[in-house]
Amino acid sequence: MAVDGVTEARWGTADVLVKSNRAHANVVVNEYLANRMAGALGVPVPLGDLWFDGNKEPHWVVAVVRDRGIDLPPPSAAIMRKVPEAVRARMVCFDALIQNDDRTDENILVGQSGEAWLIDHDQSLFTDNPDRARFLNARRDQGWRDFGRLWRLAPPRAEAVHVVADQMASLSIDAIVQYTGHLRSSALLSKPEQEAAVDFIRHRRDNIHRLVDPVAVDDGNDGRGGSVQGKLAHGGGDSA
Repeated sequence: MAVDGVTEARWGTADVLVKSNRAHANVVVNEYLANRMAGALGVPVPLGDLWFDGNKEPHWVVAVVRDRGIDLPPPSAAIMRKVPEAVRARMVCFDALIQNDDRTDENILVGQSGEAWLIDHDQSLFTDNPDRARFLNARRDQGWRDFGRLWRLAPPRAEAVHVVADQMASLSIDAIVQYTGHLRSSALLSKPEQEAAVDFIRHRRDNIHRLVDPVAVDDGNDGRGGSVQGKLAHGGGDSA
């Protein structure tokens, strides 16, 4: 790497993941908005940003996190419990806030020392629905469940979740207006879609305690009729 400039800044190389709207038309807006909200709320996520190629097609470009150059494998329950409980509680509340139904063990990166990052948010917020504004208005009261069965590996205690919920209730809507405004100025959201997104996030922020109390963490049932919804641990859990 060559040294460049008086501050001895260095140009290097890094691996990034590039996602487009080929899977569905809302991939880029979901990833961008979730990533910016995570940053505002102190939820660890890899750094990412919008990129428009030579054909002006939008893409989501995000840093690839590895451990000593090796991709991090899906975490076991033992590895998940190394993640501080306060961080896990923040992640649970974040998934409830953005209505993310796809938090599988492949959508979280966890190192051997318990450092963790959430990835892949294309199935949150607008999901793959083409009728964006109407869809958000219809699902803003939708309860959140751990459909990916990730958090049953290491459920944070309800007390820890409620502490985080108190903090998330103070999320600045001005910041959300800014993030959605950038998507609108980039021609990725219309004015009605921006307004619907802001209203959706405001409503779920104001009702975050109801959304996570109790959080229905899947107890391992395959979900085919008569499943019993488990709850986050009430006491007896680990501490952080």
